[in-house]
Amino acid sequence: MIVGNERLIFIGGSMRSGTTILHKILCTANEAHSYITESWFLVDQLRSYLWSLERYDVRHKDYFGEQENFDRFTRDILDRFFQETRRNLSNPQTLVLKNPEISGQFPLLGSWFENALFVMNIRNPLDVIASIVEVGEKHKKDKIKSEQSLMGRDMYVLSNYFKRYYIRAFDMNNPIRERTFFVRYENIMRDVERECERISEFCDLTFLPEKLRALGEENTGSANMNRDVRLQDPYSGAFWSELYNKNLSAKRIGRYTEVLTAGEIEQVKTYCTDFNQLFRYW
Repeated sequence: MIVGNERLIFIGGSMRSGTTILHKILCTANEAHSYITESWFLVDQLRSYLWSLERYDVRHKDYFGEQENFDRFTRDILDRFFQETRRNLSNPQTLVLKNPEISGQFPLLGSWFENALFVMNIRNPLDVIASIVEVGEKHKKDKIKSEQSLMGRDMYVLSNYFKRYYIRAFDMNNPIRERTFFVRYENIMRDVERECERISEFCDLTFLPEKLRALGEENTGSANMNRDVRLQDPYSGAFWSELYNKNLSAKRIGRYTEVLTAGEIEQVKTYCTDFNQLFRYW
């Protein structure tokens, strides 16, 4: 378990919802560390854990005994991962980790790490889906077979893909609801200082206005924020946004009108009605 002043903050939300920008913002806090790339090791460990549970008695019980022993073993691996990451980052008071693919496992992480906080990014589904469509089209152009290229422009599939990131967060029985904070991408882009006041109160972080106003000038030191490095890999390069290394801007809000047809927009509004009832985008 994380104890004392060593805190964990996990960032989630749908892919293309602005989690990278949100991560970069939280990493400017005095208590945090410089921006680091997405936590793929964490994703891989959680996927391995869940896959192992599918036939636990047949495959693993001889090695670990009851499942609670395997749970503790996996949690210890993650705890060691957090410790190594902290050490590599000069032992920050707060470790901020992000990957959209851990969003569905927030309740599990919350049960294992009782001091962890969870920040969930929200964005207009129309803008998110439009961005996913663009990624898929770039992959198709480069002959890359991916989730995004296979979904194409099927608005029903894309809408359900978007919503799956949030299903467990909205579950009334979610045990970490009180430790989960929702942030709107649009609020971040329009008034980051005001939104960071809200984040600060929930996460107990200290933000300096001058850092928030100069996010585009920050040298993160991570290859994940290096355009030339990212574009060398056609798969990863398709996810690159030119806003990553620029100061915050609201210019991409509502950009879906340039990507989606009128018919596609209406389909998304229909398929995402349940999401919109919670956050009111139309």
